[in-house]
Amino acid sequence: MTLNQELLAELVEVVGMKLEQATVEAGDFDPRNGGSWRARNQAAIGRLIEFFVERYEARFTMSGVSVAVRMAGIRANSTMGTAQALRNWLRAAEIKLDVPAGVGQDDPINLAGSGPVPIEPREG
Repeated sequence: MTLNQELLAELVEVVGMKLEQATVEAGDFDPRNGGSWRARNQAAIGRLIEFFVERYEARFTMSGVSVAVRMAGIRANSTMGTAQALRNWLRAAEIKLDVPAGVGQDDPINLAGSGPVPIEPREG
């Protein structure tokens, strides 16, 4: 499956922005009133999930303590919650967009995923 580079570039920007917004909405954690922060954080995360499901047809799966997100052909998960799963998704998307120069030429790892890369012996 070929990834839509334009959609992926848009999502990288939107995910980063929405994660920042959710952090602001949750506010600072106050150990004397942790319940209030948890409620704000849950509400912010709920809005994040709703936004990405409605706008980008994302799928969020919760299984035990693990949260997985699948969006635009990329899947990421975390045992540290939805926000961290989205951060992991963001990192994976950035890696897909920024294939390092030279990969696929001298390196047998083909991050672009466009078929087998011949492996040649290295000198030395």
